[in-house]
Amino acid sequence: MENPITEQYLIGAGCIVLGLLGWLLPYRWNILRFRRLFAKLLSESANMMVPKVIGGILILGGLLIVTATALHGKFE
Repeated sequence: MENPITEQYLIGAGCIVLGLLGWLLPYRWNILRFRRLFAKLLSESANMMVPKVIGGILILGGLLIVTATALHGKFE
């Protein structure tokens, strides 16, 4: 892409969408859950919380990118 502002908006929107998937998908199909080695290190309740925490961080990061792009413009 040639327009860096469009890229910034797309990255921010992608982070928001990925974060929402972490929040809304059931644990069985969640793409943000730990698998194999890391899942064995945590308890079941902690494993259930991991996608929500990562999803929340992604949502906040995406909102920050979109807001900063709207207020400031191109990141340099």
